[in-house]
Amino acid sequence: LSSSSAASDVYKRQGLGSYHSAGMAIDINPDQNPQVRMDGTVLVGNKWEPGVNPYSIGRDSDVVKAFGKYGWTWGAMFSTKDYMHFEW
Repeated sequence: LSSSSAASDVYKRQGLGSYHSAGMAIDINPDQNPQVRMDGTVLVGNKWEPGVNPYSIGRDSDVVKAFGKYGWTWGAMFSTKDYMHFEW
């Protein structure tokens, strides 16, 4: 783990609730696990390199398996891929 976030600064500034602010979501290593639009535009973070970068979360990684075991959804399943994001 190189970094994590459990609260969204955007939501805090706008006074809105979110899964993050409710403690129901976490972002893990956002620099190595970006949020990417369907067209490939990176919104947050840098390059996703599972198998090369030990901080990038791979599809079959222990992190995905552990969160999935407890009912959490990985953001890689979203239309805008959010590789850093897990929510319950």
